[in-house]
Amino acid sequence: MLQRNWFFWMEALQITAAERRVVLVLMSVLMVITAIRTFFPARTIYDESYYEPVIAEFIRLSGLEEEDRRLLLARYYPPAGRKAAGSNEAASEEALKVNIQLAGPEELVRLPGIGPVTAGRIIAYRENNGPFRKPEDLLNVSGIGPVTLERIREFIIVKPETDPGLKQEPDTAPDVKQEPDAAPG
Repeated sequence: MLQRNWFFWMEALQITAAERRVVLVLMSVLMVITAIRTFFPARTIYDESYYEPVIAEFIRLSGLEEEDRRLLLARYYPPAGRKAAGSNEAASEEALKVNIQLAGPEELVRLPGIGPVTAGRIIAYRENNGPFRKPEDLLNVSGIGPVTLERIREFIIVKPETDPGLKQEPDTAPDVKQEPDAAPG
């Protein structure tokens, strides 16, 4: 009965005898390959020395990326304690700071919370009103409030003496030479 059903199914598909033989051979080959792979799994030989240069390069590049990420995090999230003035980290921290007296718009937008418009306002305020004397002078710039100032305070430098074009008023009264009192006489 099974053979008869098989025959009529093949007749319904209109498969010739030659095509039936090809399908039978292909199915037999598939079954043999499946049986071989089941009983004899493929062995992967792992030679660590082959991959050592690739792994070393990966570790090197990962270290560079990690260093960049650490510097970026240190820039926006400074540690609570200050570093020693002579340390390399203190020098790199100082290099990340922006002098608001000299900075152009591309440097100012690196500060957290400062966009291109606010950077332009800082420059315009600096040109119109002269150099900033202390970080709190930034509160006079439209768009910078106390929260923004506290966010950028760690990343700014206010040094008017670094630019020879900026004039600095003396902090103390100038020394006045007193003429000697006239002797009585």
